[in-house]
Amino acid sequence: MAYVTEEDLASWSIPIANSEYELAERIMELVTATTDDLLEGRVATFDVDLMGSMKNGTALQDRSDFDVAITITEPPATLTRSQELDTDSHQRLSLMNHEIGGGIAGLGGPVDSGFFAHEFEFEGRMVDVVPRTRVAQHDGAVVLFPGGGYGGYVWNWPAEYEQAIERQDRQTNGNFRETIRVAKGIRRKISRIADADPIPSFTLESLLLRVPKSEFRRPLPDRMRAVLADARDQTQADDADQILDPTGRKPLFGSPLVDLEDSYASLVEMLWLLDHDEPFAYLW
Repeated sequence: MAYVTEEDLASWSIPIANSEYELAERIMELVTATTDDLLEGRVATFDVDLMGSMKNGTALQDRSDFDVAITITEPPATLTRSQELDTDSHQRLSLMNHEIGGGIAGLGGPVDSGFFAHEFEFEGRMVDVVPRTRVAQHDGAVVLFPGGGYGGYVWNWPAEYEQAIERQDRQTNGNFRETIRVAKGIRRKISRIADADPIPSFTLESLLLRVPKSEFRRPLPDRMRAVLADARDQTQADDADQILDPTGRKPLFGSPLVDLEDSYASLVEMLWLLDHDEPFAYLW
């Protein structure tokens, strides 16, 4: 029997229950109320919404984490001529991070301020709160400001990424989101047997967005072999280091958090687990 069985694939393919979204709504209401108190008089308007796998319909049933974005919409950040955040925008977002990191502690105990998110536990579930701001000169863009003393900031275009997933899912008759969920299930298996972190979810999804749509018409077990093989081959192409993210604006590989060779190793392992009863763990 393979390490990853067809029963595993079938169980991972099922979307999360409505009760998960109901819990997410409760969390967002609490975060909204807390943020409203913290930022009163400092920003005009902000939005609180889901982000990540629950927002995109690719979360696993098995107690996925909740990713919540707090986005300053008014006033938006503005840029200098060199396309850097101006001083006022930088300071406002820095203050927002500091205030939120302390304020949400009352929602669920200790807060761990990591690279981009403030993490806390709520009713036995982990919640990541990500502060970000809209940018005046770039419609649809947001800037994430790292907390925890890391400094700097990162650009994202979340709406474009969400639209790419929606479009691919529609054009594959709903098979794309299902495939992502199953791929994440296999990835989770790796995280339990490997000493290194497996391929990041965003990187995995981005590679699968580049797989030909015809591969998603296959029955689920064959589909997973085909799409993961395609993703693996992408990481071995001569121009792999030139692959862009789904918005076409940033390199997919090359940051400290996303290594090309580690991504390749993860995909080899994922494929191996579909057809072998033991991990191919020497890759790690």
